[in-house]
Amino acid sequence: MVHLEREARQILEAELARPEAPTGSAKPRWRANATVYTPSHSLRPKVLARWNDQIESVQLIRSRNKDQFTLQITLHDNEPLPSLAGRMISLAKIVVACLNIGTIGYFWFERPGFEQKMFKEVRDLELNRLIELGHRKSFWDNDRAVALTDEHIDNAIHCMMAFAPLPEAEAEPIFQPYLHGLALIAKSDIFYDFDMLARRSFVASLAGALRRYGGWSGKPEDFEASFHEGFTPFMPNREHRDQMLRALRVEADPAETPLANLRSAKQLTDLYLVHTGRRTWGKILGSVVN
Repeated sequence: MVHLEREARQILEAELARPEAPTGSAKPRWRANATVYTPSHSLRPKVLARWNDQIESVQLIRSRNKDQFTLQITLHDNEPLPSLAGRMISLAKIVVACLNIGTIGYFWFERPGFEQKMFKEVRDLELNRLIELGHRKSFWDNDRAVALTDEHIDNAIHCMMAFAPLPEAEAEPIFQPYLHGLALIAKSDIFYDFDMLARRSFVASLAGALRRYGGWSGKPEDFEASFHEGFTPFMPNREHRDQMLRALRVEADPAETPLANLRSAKQLTDLYLVHTGRRTWGKILGSVVN
C-alpha cells in the first residue's frame, strides 16, 4: 500500500512539473469509459454516429445490448492531472443531461431501480403455476422504447453547444437539480419511490432556467407569468399550458398520480431547455457568421 501511494505521488509530482503544451500542439492523452443505460430509447449505430461525427472528444459507442452504450471521453495532454477527474465527471454529466433533454427521455449511469421487481415469483398454489401481478413500476406510459432519431441527437448537440460553456455559477441552478432528479429516478423503485422529490428537482431546474433565460424575477408570484411567456412560442394553447402548470405547483396536480406529475415536470423542463438551447445556439452561430 505504501508503495502504491508513493508511486501515485510520484506520478502526480511528475505531472505537475511537466511544462504546459504550447497552444495548438496538444494531443490526446487521457481516455475514460462510462456505461450509460436507457430504458426509454432503442439505440441505432447510425444515429449515434451523428453525434460522434460532431463531438470528437465524447464518443457514444454502441454495445451489444440495445439499451446501453459506452460514453467515451478523450482529453488532451494540456489537461493537468489534478483537475482530470473533475473535468471528466463534469463532462460526462453534462453529456448525459443533454441526452435526457434532447430526447425527452431517460439516460443514466446505472440501470434504473424502477425496472426491478419486488418478488422473484408469484405462484398460484391451487393451479400450481406462476402468475404475473403487473406490479413492476414503469416511468413510461406504454413501457416501450422509442427509436433514437437524428432530431434527438441534434437537440442534444444544440444543448451541449449552448449550455456547456456556461460558467459554473450560471449552470449550477439549472443542472444541479436536473441531475438530482435523474439520480432520484434511478433510485426510485417498487420498494420505495422518490417521485415527489424527483419532481421537485425538475421544477427547481426549470425555475433556474426561467430565471437565467426567461427573465423570471425569482419571486413566486411572478413565476406563472414567466412560465406562460417562456412556453408560448412552442405551446401556444393557453388551456394546455394551464393544465401542465398544475404539475409544477408545490402540491402538484391532485388529479394525477405522483409519477404522472413527475413525468410532466421533467418533460416541461426538457421542452423549455430544448427550445432555449436551439435559440441560444442559433444566436451564437449567427454572431460567429456575422
